Amino acid sequence: MIQYNQLTELGEQQRCNLDKELSEVSKKLERLEERFVMEEITGDMFDKYAGKFKAEQRELEAAIAKAGKRVSNLDQCIQNAIELSSKLATVWDLSDYKGKHELQFLLFPDGIYYNRKTEECRTPKVNEVFSYIADLAMVKAKNKTGNIHFDLNVPGRVEAGGELSNFFADNLLAINDFLKTENFMGL
Repeated sequence: MIQYNQLTELGEQQRCNLDKELSEVSKKLERLEERFVMEEITGDMFDKYAGKFKAEQRELEAAIAKAGKRVSNLDQCIQNAIELSSKLATVWDLSDYKGKHELQFLLFPDGIYYNRKTEECRTPKVNEVFSYIADLAMVKAKNKTGNIHFDLNVPGRVEAGGELSNFFADNLLAINDFLKTENFMGL
């Protein structure tokens, strides 16, 4: 939860700054429209700057959407994620093709790639929540016995550009959305 709070605090600051910038651009666009209506500027000038401001608006809106979401019931979301992670094999076995596909993309949002030459699977991104839970389980196992007895073999990255998701909250919400689908109710 500390990591989540740190990430969301940073995200909220970023979102606040983006909201301010979006507000300023919207005001500029309104002022531009007002000046055009009052015939203070020509149609060509209006078109030139309106396009610029609208493009800037779209970029800022996309950046705000990318900034991630805040989870309202963090404890419940984490509990759901832990419960699902402890039942992954069972969920996989009981799922139909569509359910397995959904589960695969929940765990590996960018999919799984197979290299025929080396016969290895690779993933460019792993759901950060499951990765974090696996790390905690390894630490707990090590603390209990002094060494780790199980092998967590998360496939490596396909290319140097691959990275873990920065949106911990989005991953938590994806898990909860997954659990709300008809295939996984009651797990």
